[in-house]
Amino acid sequence: MKTLKKSILCIIVAVIFTTSVGCFGRFQATRNLYTWNDNAVRSNFGKTLLFYVLGAVQVYSVFGAADLFIFNLIEFWTGRNPLSLNDGEYEYQNIHLNGQDYLLTASKNQIDIHILSQNTYTHWAKINYTPDNNQVIIEKQQLQQSNI
Repeated sequence: MKTLKKSILCIIVAVIFTTSVGCFGRFQATRNLYTWNDNAVRSNFGKTLLFYVLGAVQVYSVFGAADLFIFNLIEFWTGRNPLSLNDGEYEYQNIHLNGQDYLLTASKNQIDIHILSQNTYTHWAKINYTPDNNQVIIEKQQLQQSNI
């Protein structure tokens, strides 16, 4: 009985927290999925069928939940949605993983990965998204060094 009460209390607190902070954002992940759905098939019948399939397997629910609980909260607290960068905008993230430092540079439709060692960034890989054909291309770069 105590477990049920705690579970209900946690759900109520989560609902109040997510609805009372006023973080109504762009829901960019869901919009991106909708745009992909719209461009994936040419016929209206195919688009509708794909929409129903994605809805039935809860893809739209997962994207909506990610928007609601992750991306819109990030947008509310930082003022920027990580999924909706405009031309010329950049986001930077330093990561320390397995004893190695990395710098991720995100711009519209692209992420560059750099390795940091001895005050030098080495360009290691590039991830490109092409919205015209919904393609993601990962390119491992020739190692190009630049000083900090």
